[in-house]
Amino acid sequence: MKIKLTPVLYHMFIFLITLDAAVNVTQFKGAIFEKLHYVCLFFSLICALVIILKKKYGIRQFWVMAISIPVGLYSYYASSYTDLLYTFIAIILIDGIDLDATLKLIFNLRLFVFAIAIGSSLLGMTSTGLIANTSAEKGVLLGYGHANTFAGTAGILLLLYIAINRNQLNYQKLIIIMITTISIYYISKTRIFLLLMLATIAVIWCHLYRKKGKNKFIYFKYVLPAIAIINILLIGMRITHIGWDLVEKIDILFNGRMLLAAMNLRYYPITLLGQFVDIRIISSANRYYALDNGYIYHLVHYGLVGLMLFCAFFQKSMFGCIKHKEFILCLVSTIFMIWMVYEGMMASTATNFALLFAFAKINDREPLNREENYYES
Repeated sequence: MKIKLTPVLYHMFIFLITLDAAVNVTQFKGAIFEKLHYVCLFFSLICALVIILKKKYGIRQFWVMAISIPVGLYSYYASSYTDLLYTFIAIILIDGIDLDATLKLIFNLRLFVFAIAIGSSLLGMTSTGLIANTSAEKGVLLGYGHANTFAGTAGILLLLYIAINRNQLNYQKLIIIMITTISIYYISKTRIFLLLMLATIAVIWCHLYRKKGKNKFIYFKYVLPAIAIINILLIGMRITHIGWDLVEKIDILFNGRMLLAAMNLRYYPITLLGQFVDIRIISSANRYYALDNGYIYHLVHYGLVGLMLFCAFFQKSMFGCIKHKEFILCLVSTIFMIWMVYEGMMASTATNFALLFAFAKINDREPLNREENYYES
């Protein structure tokens, strides 16, 4: 049997960057895990280089790569972070690669690391932490550095399961997902995880058993622009002190993310192509300064060009799902777009697999009979 080299190398690349990201948010520490980080980055780069040299490109693909890869390389030089570079590589090189096979690989690997992290904490090898009574009490939990990280990892696994099984979802599976969601919330007390996952379940429920009606795909393409406008307006008002009382009340919905984003932008100016962020500058004057807003994280670390390219690829992912009439994948992309406002960990392809939808080979399947009228333009 002839084995195609490019899909194998790409899946090795995805395996390595996913392993690095999955382990990095756990409490596994020590020299061996530090070496694992560099091993994953080095060999994933080798896989990517071989694919780049071997692959044949059309004019559009060539220009996309010619613009994005140099920006990613410079962002690494300026910020010392590899996230944007590897995000661009993963998005571009998935062209022609089967999406479902890639998602199954990511799911199995992440589930394995998730189980190992929890098992290690229960065996006393890492800290178990405590189940918090309120959000303010949250800390280390079941082998992860924070309860939000634990819930975020569980959320990624649930969204992966939904994406992989998008054509086989039913009442029973949705009930299992809901029970899992409530259980994770009980342990982690992460409200945004609960709200987004319950919203996902509710929309899928309505989608599966809806009445025949007009195509609603058109509304998905407005999600990212709406989030961008809300981000710019609220953070701009925070910085300039315009409508302070109103912004204070609205920011309650974002758990103070807009305040923290505005604080970081006051310390770190907006650049074109990124900058090195010295965390000591802001930590010396503020007790809490975490930049959880993934969009502003990109703006601060990778500059205006880095953020714009990232958002362009993200929007391309949504357009790809709309083109293939993949309602569930559109919904998953929407959830990630919203979740990025609350969690910086969702700002990379190593965690945010929805970014891969931009150029991936999405398997075409015949829709169920009850959906045929729904998909008509």
